[in-house]
This record gives sequence, structure tokens and C-alpha cells, in this order.
Amino acid sequence: SLSKNTNQNINISNMNKKINSLDLMVTNDCNLSCCYCYHHFKKNYSKLKFKVMSKEVAKKSIDFLFNNSIPDQLCSIIFFGGEPLLNFSIIKFTVLYALKLFSKAGRKIEFSITTNGTLLNIRIINFLIKYNFSIMISSDGEPNTNHKYRSFKLFHKNNNYNLILQKILLLNKLRPVTMRATL
Repeated sequence: SLSKNTNQNINISNMNKKINSLDLMVTNDCNLSCCYCYHHFKKNYSKLKFKVMSKEVAKKSIDFLFNNSIPDQLCSIIFFGGEPLLNFSIIKFTVLYALKLFSKAGRKIEFSITTNGTLLNIRIINFLIKYNFSIMISSDGEPNTNHKYRSFKLFHKNNNYNLILQKILLLNKLRPVTMRATL
């Protein structure tokens, strides 16, 4: 685990530098309160500390991928969470830093994100398209099932299905979208 509190270097020389993908949990917080989420099964859920990835940890993570991957192979960075778009600023920072680092060395990198889709807006969509993200939106299926299991944390409403559908339709006009059924 890469933490801003550690000064130790990770040595994977015995792994023959075969890393080509990095999953970054940029936050463990979410704007939904799905009844099946692992957070609900922890004791003292209400006291759970939500965290977001810092620029320092993101930079160290990208450096780690760069230094421990095969130079002529495509590398991938996958953003997830919680709801990763709650920490969109770190996603932007990470993408720009990775592109600068990898392109300077003539290397290729790609990006993907798994999101619940509720925070997608035109600014975020344009960014994801500009940097050719593969986009996966999670869903619980048809409206009744979705309403039963997913609700917004703050609004205590189960009406996110239509909101997500509108955003998927907007996004799908611009690029293909992958769906992931949770249940």
C-alpha cells in the first residue's frame, strides 16, 4: 500500500516489472447509500472516516507504475471508489501527471473509471472524452430494483434511476458506455 506516511521504497525487481495496470481508489466516500455496500456491514458505520487520495499519493502511485512496468507495453489506470467523481480534482491531476510522464518517455497509457453516474456533468464528460476514458456506470437494473437498493445519502430518496439514465443517454451520444449490474 502506498501511503503518504511511508518513506520506504517498494522493490518489485523480483517480479520482472510485469505491472501494467493500476487501480486507484481516489475516495472511499460515496454520494449514494446502497443497502448492500460494504460500508453498511462495518461496525460503527456512522463513525467511518471517509478519505480522499492526496496529490502526493497519486503522484507516488503513477511513479510506481511508470518505474515498474514494461516500457513498450500499454499501461492502464483505473479510477474507482466509493464514488470516484467525488474526488474529480485528483482524477484530473493524476491524468495530467501520468500523460506528461508517460508521453515524455514515448510510452502509452489509458484510463478508465467506474462510477455510479450521478455526478456526471458536461465538464466531467468533456474531460473523460478528451482523455479517451473507458467509462463504466454501475446500476442495479430496471427502475424498481434500482429504487429498492440505491438511494442518495443526503436526500433519502430513491429516484436516482432517471437521473442516471439521462446522464447515460447524454454520454452515449458522445461515446460508448459500459454498464455494470450490481445485483
